[in-house]
Parts: sequence; structure tokens; C-alpha cells
Amino acid sequence: IGDKEFQNIIFNYWKTTTFPTKLYHHVIMGNTTKEIKQQSLANYIVNLVSIWETYLRDLFTVALRLDRDFFEFAKSKFLEADLSEHSLEDQVNLLSVAPNFQNITEINQIFSKLFESKDFFELVSNFNFKAFRGRIVFEKFSIYLFVKNSKKLIDLVFNERHKIIHDANYSIKTYPSKVIKELEFLFITFPQVLCVIFSEKFDLKKIIFDEKEKVIYLGDGDISYISDIEETISDD
Repeated sequence: IGDKEFQNIIFNYWKTTTFPTKLYHHVIMGNTTKEIKQQSLANYIVNLVSIWETYLRDLFTVALRLDRDFFEFAKSKFLEADLSEHSLEDQVNLLSVAPNFQNITEINQIFSKLFESKDFFELVSNFNFKAFRGRIVFEKFSIYLFVKNSKKLIDLVFNERHKIIHDANYSIKTYPSKVIKELEFLFITFPQVLCVIFSEKFDLKKIIFDEKEKVIYLGDGDISYISDIEETISDD
């Protein structure tokens, strides 16, 4: 696996994220009832967590192929049977569906091991790098610059998603607009920052902003590109 497969994962993430984000903003900006707006938020949360689940599973699968030590760790954690007679690809396919990527604790354990960190969510939230976002070049961009309580928000959204899916009687809470903006920023930005960390670990091409030519491309460069909400919902 290489840059082409990693590129497909990135583009699939963008494709699956764009429509739910546009739909949510179309509803909340329209002349409709509070109840419909709340239901739209519930649908949006379900979509965002589902997109995360797929994205994290795809990256997990890539890591299994690229990192032998991580592959052995995953085998010992998730596979009880001896599969040595099976091909490496068969073992990867079995492992790829083993973790529960709707479980915050399991996500943290898996990716903390991959990146050799104490806490995966803190690693991504505090990771700083040169980035172009919202027409500004940040010398040290990080999630923490914008959201100080990222782990708490991630827990909140995953818990809300669980209640929405499994309890038909559940009505999503009314959150202040500041909280909604922060959770949306977090769920749109976190996967992009993770992409930068992942690409650096495995020497893969990432989405780059060329400051001189003012273009965005997949390649090698100093300035990573991070899309904001306005760009995500834009029709351009």
C-alpha cells in the first residue's frame, strides 16, 4: 500500500463528510422549526461519528500493512486462533473488522499504541504544525488553539450518537451555539490533523498548500492544508 491508497482514504473522507455538513447547514439556516433543527443536529452527529468510524478503520488497516510491530500487537489483542497458515492479506482483513471504532476507549488504546503516545486524543489535539486554514497560514496550527476540551466533546458526541441510535424515545439536548460550533470544528478538523500525523509517520504524501502558487495538491511540502467549515459547505 502507498500514496494512492492513502489518497483514496483522504478523498473518501471528504466525499462522505461534505454532503451531511452541507445538509445540516442548509436546515439550520432555513426558516424551519426548532424541532426540525434539533433532529437535523441528531442526524448530523450520527453521520459524523459513522464517518469517523470508517476513516479510523481505514487508517488502522493501512497501519497493519505498513507497521509490522503494530500488526503483531493487533494480532495478539484481537485474534485468539493461530492464523499463521493464512496469507498476510487474509490476516489483515480479519483484523480490520475486529476493533470497535464506536468505542472511545478502544480507539484510544489502538492508536496510542500505533503512535507510541500516552493518549491518542491528546496527541492529535495538541499536535502543532505549519498549516493553511481559512486563508491564514499558521506557523503552529493545532486543535488546542480553538478547542481546549476536545476529549470531553468527543465523549459527548459519541455518547449522544449511541443514545440517538439505540433509544427511539431519546430527544437530543439543546446545546449552546458555541458548543455546537466547537464540536463541528473538532469533528471536521481532527481527521485532517490525524492525516498529517499519519503521513509523517509513514512518509506518505499529504494535502499541501503552495503559498507561492496559491494551489492545493497532494504531495510533499511544508504547509499542510486544513479545510474549515466554510470551505466544506461551499459549492465552489
